[in-house]
Amino acid sequence: MVEKERMIWLDYVKGLLIILVVLGHVMPENDIVHSWIYSWHMPAFFILNGILLSYTQYVKKYGGGREAVLQGITKLIIPYYSYGCLLMLARWGSSGFGIANLKWQIVDLIYFWGIGATWFLPCLFLAQLIYRFIKKISFVGTFQNRKVNYWFMFLITMGVMLVPFMIKVDNVVVMVLFRSMIAAAFIVMGDLLSTVLKKIKSFPQSILFVGSIIGLILSFTVFISTGKMQVSLNTLNISPFLIYIANALIGSIWIFIVGMFIEKSRLKVARVIEFYGKSTMIVMGTHQVIMLILMIPIKTNYWLNIVCCIFVLLTEIPVIYLINKIKMMGDSKWKKKFVKSN
Repeated sequence: MVEKERMIWLDYVKGLLIILVVLGHVMPENDIVHSWIYSWHMPAFFILNGILLSYTQYVKKYGGGREAVLQGITKLIIPYYSYGCLLMLARWGSSGFGIANLKWQIVDLIYFWGIGATWFLPCLFLAQLIYRFIKKISFVGTFQNRKVNYWFMFLITMGVMLVPFMIKVDNVVVMVLFRSMIAAAFIVMGDLLSTVLKKIKSFPQSILFVGSIIGLILSFTVFISTGKMQVSLNTLNISPFLIYIANALIGSIWIFIVGMFIEKSRLKVARVIEFYGKSTMIVMGTHQVIMLILMIPIKTNYWLNIVCCIFVLLTEIPVIYLINKIKMMGDSKWKKKFVKSN
């Protein structure tokens, strides 16, 4: 029962994060709120994934490398190419069907660089494999005190994470690997933080509310005081190291506390947030297509940004139902084939 309750608050966190992704994409990149969201929201996705993987004991469940790869291909790489092709066509149409534009988008898609927000899916796929490798070697010949293993895992992770900060490259394949290494480090952080967050979750509602307010103020204050940097894990615009990590961790922990508070307070809006939380991948893959079709304006006007964000999210509802219906039909067809073949 405890596991189920913890999963609910994680759905709230995913819902809040994907809403912030849409909000960030209807804002211009030089906007201060956009920059603040980008300073932590993608790391939060990977940290959250680390929490989920630690709950499901990912390395033990998918002990063999083959099983882990097949699982990732099914859940991440196939959707990556599906949503990527959809967004590629939408962008190609909005650019006047230029051949040069289409050619570079095809190259980006093939090399896992990604088109728009779809870059997240192959990055997560590779990051999970790197995380699996780090955890495997950290627990080889397990010490009697498991804290030593976790410290070993932490040190390996910091070493892996430092490489992209120390080596500057201009090669697409290497950059895809580097951002996956950073993402894997955040997944490990989520694994390591899961015990701490479990304790925080046991706090009463009033303390979580105060914590969420303090966390918001602290996150924005640290962001402002460290220079209001425009960062992006996608393009590896993430230096300096300590400031990027600090913003990522503070913002992530804040959104986790907010998710915990929503679960305990049982707000009416919680069901809406949970709905989008359970459809994160669909929204990630389709919201920019919707923005192109609806010609959403990108302007520095917060009221307009909020209205556009809500409009895109409302338009996502039939899209989510349609894609889920197609998935169910596909799953049913494969199950029937499997039963007949056996």
